[in-house]
Amino acid sequence: MMRIPAVIFALLCSLSYGDVFQKGFEAADLKRDINQKLLRAIASHESGLNPFVVGFVIKDPSIALAAENDLKNSPVKFKRSAYKRWSHFALYFQDADQAKKAIPWLEKVTATSTGYDVGLMQINSRNSKRNGWSVDRLISDPDYNIDKGAMILSDCRKLFNSDPAKTLECYNKGTKSSNFDYAYYSSVFKKYYGTPQIAKVVQAQLHKKDQKVTQAEKGMTLPRNYGEGRTLF
Repeated sequence: MMRIPAVIFALLCSLSYGDVFQKGFEAADLKRDINQKLLRAIASHESGLNPFVVGFVIKDPSIALAAENDLKNSPVKFKRSAYKRWSHFALYFQDADQAKKAIPWLEKVTATSTGYDVGLMQINSRNSKRNGWSVDRLISDPDYNIDKGAMILSDCRKLFNSDPAKTLECYNKGTKSSNFDYAYYSSVFKKYYGTPQIAKVVQAQLHKKDQKVTQAEKGMTLPRNYGEGRTLF
């Protein structure tokens, strides 16, 4: 049997995922009034459009080492990388059932951290508990996961008066934070456009930091698959 090169296989998988998740992005767009293309860009940045990714950060080096040893002795594919002075783990489960079986272990290993992030839009477990959302369903139901991500983004939009940069930074850092460096915002918009054309606007806003963005920047018209087009939020 002819083997498909890994790069092409990955591309085909991402295209397949994109088709499968399109209705979820459209539904969240209509329900939360957030551009579906932006939601897709966030999900692409967060999980690579893979619904079975779980991520978490461990600050304690001994716990990080123990977690790595556990994972090495399991069938789960994972990647450990540096995040600031800490360790970030990305776990790639084969399916929802395998991910669900890992929840007790995830709860244990992240007990002293900020929890773990689940699925397409990497919804945090502590955020889920606070809002009464089902972690099981966040893993097994991509549409549910997308909707909750859109809900978080909508809350951030209200908190920061539809400021695009702060809204996206809030999605990444939480509603209680205002220590934004705008790196997340920049990364998501690169995913959104797929080209460097946004760079000038992003860089202008990066330099402004906490200053208000101009009306021209707020009024950037972003295309959508239906309707007349609209601004970012």
